[in-house]
Amino acid sequence: MVEHTRTLDFKIAFAIGLGTMIAAGIFSLSGTAVYRIGSSAVIAFVLAAVVAGITAAAYSEFASVYSENGGGYLFCSRTFEEFDRLKYGVGISLFLGYSGTTAFYLATMDEWFFRFILPESLQVLPHGTVGVLTAVVLGVLNARGTEESGLFQLIVTSAKVGVLFVFIAGAVLFVGAGDAATTFATGFQFEPVGIVSVAALAFITFFGFSAIAASAGEIIEPRRTVPRAIGASILTVTVLYALVIVAMVNAPVAREVLAQGETAMGTVAASFLGPWGQLLIVAGAVFSMVSASNASILAASGIGSLMGRQGHGPRRFARIHPDYRTPFWSVSAVIATIVGLIVVFITLFSEHGLLGVGLLGLNPLTGFATFNLLVPLAVVNATLVYSRRKFPEIERGFRMPLVPALPIVGIVANLALISNLPPVGVGVGILVVLALLAAYLVWGGAPHVEELVEEVVSPHIPMGAGGGGPSAAGTAATSREGTDDDRFRILVSVARPSRVV
Repeated sequence: MVEHTRTLDFKIAFAIGLGTMIAAGIFSLSGTAVYRIGSSAVIAFVLAAVVAGITAAAYSEFASVYSENGGGYLFCSRTFEEFDRLKYGVGISLFLGYSGTTAFYLATMDEWFFRFILPESLQVLPHGTVGVLTAVVLGVLNARGTEESGLFQLIVTSAKVGVLFVFIAGAVLFVGAGDAATTFATGFQFEPVGIVSVAALAFITFFGFSAIAASAGEIIEPRRTVPRAIGASILTVTVLYALVIVAMVNAPVAREVLAQGETAMGTVAASFLGPWGQLLIVAGAVFSMVSASNASILAASGIGSLMGRQGHGPRRFARIHPDYRTPFWSVSAVIATIVGLIVVFITLFSEHGLLGVGLLGLNPLTGFATFNLLVPLAVVNATLVYSRRKFPEIERGFRMPLVPALPIVGIVANLALISNLPPVGVGVGILVVLALLAAYLVWGGAPHVEELVEEVVSPHIPMGAGGGGPSAAGTAATSREGTDDDRFRILVSVARPSRVV
């Protein structure tokens, strides 16, 4: 019998969560946050971490029960077996959320390229070009089976953290520890609406915890490791973000520099680290966004593949490429979605877009992605309450405390953050989800894998029944072992057990 081997221990699972969280959020939103609310940006990031932590606890409990890949979509599918449309809604929303998050990462990276890397002769290229090209390259790599190993993920994450510590230490040494603390302490602003709005934008940063749960099928002792890795990664990222905010508040630059938003951190780095420091931060930012994008593409394609298997997506999405051994069609759909989002939000309808409309842009794209993450996360919290009542006998390696009170708080908090997202991005997100839901209702879905098995192996045909050929051998075997209408003989290729159906 061929058994699946789990290879990821705690430090690798921790690196997956930390590496996914350290991306465009910290390199682009920190400038916007400090520009809007000063030192209070720390409160906004902590608030986002708390909201994410509540849902992360629900994810941890589910991952300790269903130790497989799939994340929130898998949890809802296993719990709400009879609510097909709800399961589809969660799946497609997470698919769009992961794809939108990747588009946000790559669009942010695109802005860094235009500001710090591309020579003046290439500034005539449409904004979004670098992001689209990078998405295509990552798609090719994922479709052909190139993926990060656990050790490489650990090295990449360590490098990201090192770059951030250089940035933080540079600011403190430039200003002085005492003056840095004083400036930070006097920079708080009491702006509840601004704090909640920044927290809503920052939430996309902490969603990386789901990458750990989505990889539960590869993690050693997931019931114990997943909750620990999720909690440690959220706490570590929160501390790092707070220190970055301290550095940004103490930057010796004009307020207008912070208004640059997504590229402000690069300019701030040059102010107290010089040109080499700016180069380091730019390189670290670009590398972080690419690696986090790769992780999000893997998560989105995994959901697409599972949706194809369960009939909520085209059956082709569940197919494994015969040569590359990857969900080729699911990866292709993810890349097409990412490219489409970058083109629409950045290349065509942004402030620098070809149409000159300025209706969309990076902030609305953040709203689109975060909306499609917050809605299914609210559903996951509700799913946990329902699961506790429906399956009280299931052994749970980790139990979320204060159920149902804490999940209800999570639901309310997620919905509250949605109300503070950029309205245009949320509006586009609602329209896309409704359109895809309508398309699904018209289509009716594809047959579930279990339905296909029933078509291939009818429960009414006993083993060995029928005429000659292979069944004749089955008949002979049956005569020796005794007839049992409920038993079947199935030949499985040891080399490719995924082709059992």
